[in-house]
Amino acid sequence: MSSHSREHGGGGDVLDGDVLSCIRLALSSGGFPLGDADADASSSSVVTVDAASAMVSVTLPSSTSSSAGRVITFSSEAKSAYRSEKGRGARYSALALCICMTTPEVVALKSSMLSATAPTLIAASTAVRKRMPAEHAAGVVKYVDLKDLCLYLWGKNDTSECVDPAELKQPQTAQLAPSAAPEVDEPTAARKREKALRDRNTSLCCRSKTFDRIVALIDNADRSKAEAAKMVQDARNGHGHKGGAAGRHQQQASRGGRYEWTGDVQGNVEAAYWREALGEEAKDLEGIQTYGQTANVSSAAVVDLAPPSKRARSSQPHASSSMRYQQQANVKKVVRRPIIFVPAGYPQGSLLNMLNIKTFLEDGKFVDWANLVDSATEKKERIIVKRSYRKAKPVEYEIRDKVPQFADAGQRAEFWERIVAVCVSGAGWQFKDWPWKDERKESVDFLTTFAKVRGFQVRWRDDLPDERTRPWDVERLFMEKNSRHGDTSVMHRFWDVLDTHLKKRLANKNPTSSVILAL
Repeated sequence: MSSHSREHGGGGDVLDGDVLSCIRLALSSGGFPLGDADADASSSSVVTVDAASAMVSVTLPSSTSSSAGRVITFSSEAKSAYRSEKGRGARYSALALCICMTTPEVVALKSSMLSATAPTLIAASTAVRKRMPAEHAAGVVKYVDLKDLCLYLWGKNDTSECVDPAELKQPQTAQLAPSAAPEVDEPTAARKREKALRDRNTSLCCRSKTFDRIVALIDNADRSKAEAAKMVQDARNGHGHKGGAAGRHQQQASRGGRYEWTGDVQGNVEAAYWREALGEEAKDLEGIQTYGQTANVSSAAVVDLAPPSKRARSSQPHASSSMRYQQQANVKKVVRRPIIFVPAGYPQGSLLNMLNIKTFLEDGKFVDWANLVDSATEKKERIIVKRSYRKAKPVEYEIRDKVPQFADAGQRAEFWERIVAVCVSGAGWQFKDWPWKDERKESVDFLTTFAKVRGFQVRWRDDLPDERTRPWDVERLFMEKNSRHGDTSVMHRFWDVLDTHLKKRLANKNPTSSVILAL
């Protein structure tokens, strides 16, 4: 048990626990958190403060209805795992947490904290500060942390960015038999306490790397295997290499520029070569080993009948690096506007759509699209946004919410090269017309999609996390419901994240691409 806590009461033994975890377990179980050392003994309070002994008490819920709850006492100076100033400051003490959670103005907000307004929170924070002893005033729970702390301790939020996992210890209880303690399977118990921080999906959603090169390497290996199997099958069927010397040279080059056949496979390939080169006269070579040492063949014949590994190379030269770069230089380049996609219609999971995206990205002014629906005139297929942030002269971006019809494959490929960002709503059907698919699952390949196109989700800060977008590699931007002072900083964050993505994308750009983005 922690050196700052001790336990008493019936119903079992408390093995260990951080003050934050104990208060959270007590409050989230339904107990009423109002109490102090002078309260009526019959009260149902679960958190009490004893100023005389400088101790705070937390009553944990009992595992049975007939037994009394276990009470843990902490020193008022015991540090919790919750850090002030949104996780950047010092850890709150047990006294600060208990004073905050037993303040009547805070308790009254338990059912309405999610929708609490700024004046209400300021009044509750002021009441907490007045109840805090003067000698501990510096450690009082601050206004900026009040809402997140209460939601976490009441069990309405599972996690908090202000909680230090290294200091957090979940309270564990064990019912002991009168005679002897039960045997505990340590590996099983350890696995139950483990929390999965990373899995396959979160590892693949890595913002600093893309796996396109690995996927291409695997595809090339599969293609080479298929070509090699076809060549062997053709040789065994007696068809030889099709396409003459040029075709053989191309097949040889595709396998790395040399033959790697051995044993019977090499003999079949050699036999197929002689049948193609000599026609009917190849029958005279039956039974003769045409590779390695030969028997009963004159030196002239050996020179004339050189195996493929010794014969003269094809007259068609390999394309040098300079020739390839020349071909790339000959590709006609066109300058196009970059495209940003937003959700179509009136999405519930996104604050941005075609109605309010222009004023937000240009001026940093956010207007809820719900207030613009009645004044909207005609539906526009695209909108031009002029970006001036960090630009010497305005740069135009094209905003769309639907994939257009394409005249040909070239136009389609050019369009998707221009897509640089997408604002997601959380619905998978938003990407139903996008080209990157997972053939195994017959669905959208979100890993490839967000590696090529930077994803954003703009939501209210007070909203609960969107479980649909948790596995997606998207940047989450949060807006304040009742304050518009931070809208410009959110707009700046949008452009900064997009610029970082475009730098990586341009560094890995295909040199044969015909599209140049006007950035």
